[in-house]
Amino acid sequence: MHSIGFVAVAIGQVPTCPYSLSFSAMPKSIIIPIELSWPVHYAGKKFSNFMTIMKHILYIAITLIPQIATCQYWIPVGTGTNAFIVNTIALDSSSSNLFLGGNFFLAGGIPAQKIAVWDGMAYSAFGSGSDNSVKRLRIIDDTLYAGGEFTTMDTVTSSPCIARYNGVNWEPMGKGFFKSGAHTSLTTVNSIAKYNNQIYAGGVFDQADGLTCQFIARWDGSSWKPLGSGIPGANGIMDLEVFNGFLYVAGSFSAAGGLASTANIAKWDGSNWSSAGGGTNGSVFDLQVFNGELYAGGGFTTIGGTSANRTAKWNGFSWSALGTGMNADVNCLAVYEGELYAGGIFTTADGLTAGRVAKWDSTSWSPVGMGMNNLVIDLEPDEANNLLYACGSFTTADGLPASHVAALSQVAAIEESHASGFLAYPQPAEEKLVLKWSFQTRDAISCLIFDAAGRKILSRILPISNFVEFDIQYFAPGLYLAIIQSGQTSETVRFVKK
Repeated sequence: MHSIGFVAVAIGQVPTCPYSLSFSAMPKSIIIPIELSWPVHYAGKKFSNFMTIMKHILYIAITLIPQIATCQYWIPVGTGTNAFIVNTIALDSSSSNLFLGGNFFLAGGIPAQKIAVWDGMAYSAFGSGSDNSVKRLRIIDDTLYAGGEFTTMDTVTSSPCIARYNGVNWEPMGKGFFKSGAHTSLTTVNSIAKYNNQIYAGGVFDQADGLTCQFIARWDGSSWKPLGSGIPGANGIMDLEVFNGFLYVAGSFSAAGGLASTANIAKWDGSNWSSAGGGTNGSVFDLQVFNGELYAGGGFTTIGGTSANRTAKWNGFSWSALGTGMNADVNCLAVYEGELYAGGIFTTADGLTAGRVAKWDSTSWSPVGMGMNNLVIDLEPDEANNLLYACGSFTTADGLPASHVAALSQVAAIEESHASGFLAYPQPAEEKLVLKWSFQTRDAISCLIFDAAGRKILSRILPISNFVEFDIQYFAPGLYLAIIQSGQTSETVRFVKK
């Protein structure tokens, strides 16, 4: 008896997974025609059942496919900060140092007042820190700027709410910002940007350097100046972004420069205010340029008269929605690996479960791993090290402890099991699986296992060792990926359950 069998190894139709399994630059399937004559002698074995031979050929086919996917998953950044929120993060690309600002007083278990540095291995204090909350950190032209509610930074009396680091010391910028009749803690700088070779600051204030500056001001190199009549009566400016020659201003306000159709978002050309296609019905918290368009995230459900749930994009002429959007606020946006990432308090994106983080591929939203258990406030890419940092009030990321700071890592999801000294045996495994790795560590070790469809099968904290044995007899037959992670070290290995 002869028959022709075809093995179709599906590649491009695996759904996005926790630890986002993404396939690219590969065909949808590989078709392997084989002529069978029963009984079959294959790979030194005798088979009389068609499905049995198919399983074995499928296994061989899978083992021949090299590195066809990348796997994304969240990892903690050291031990993070103590029980207070991290508001902002900024990466120094020249050193890969990550600066953190917030309300915390411990980072990595060491004293760090409201500001700290992560060097990829450990936290350190940034001098003696700040006397009050840091709301925004931004690096512009190799200078670190800080905005917030503080009046001193590293024992230097700064200009209230803003300071800059010159590489040696923090220094003030003019006389700083004030809010009439308000307690100091109600005065803050939430956003800092460069436009037309000048530094702009937005937040909650109505005075700067003794002048009336309604919630936004510009630094001319020696003092702060207003932007026309500013944005009086605002509840706060949240973000500033340059796009197509304009400075776009986002926040919670009814009008900019007294103009209609500028609620919560407007643009400044250096001399005058104008509408950015019409206002919104809710706050705009963040703006981000992506693929030649301006993206907005916030608490709105309409923008420029267009229905859009918490996210939208502006092409310079009109606003359009991004899919069906999110079910709650979007607080931050960032571009990483050619996709737009959003963080906030939302739990669904395009109707899919998304744990406060999602990514937009220009067509639809998808979740990013299992996400976080609470608010994500800021995102910062580190392209050189293939990381996307996140901060906020969360305490877990992908179900593992992550105290207010986490990083999205990505690795090849399918690779030779011995490529990095990380072994899985026997192959294929039937009842018991042993994972063995070569790196040494004193940090906690976590193990994650998920199947080819992206479903997490196992998540476990392991004792410090270099091997572990699992009972996998109840796993369904198929291809799996195991990840061992400790500190900043991550290794992956595939295995097949028989």
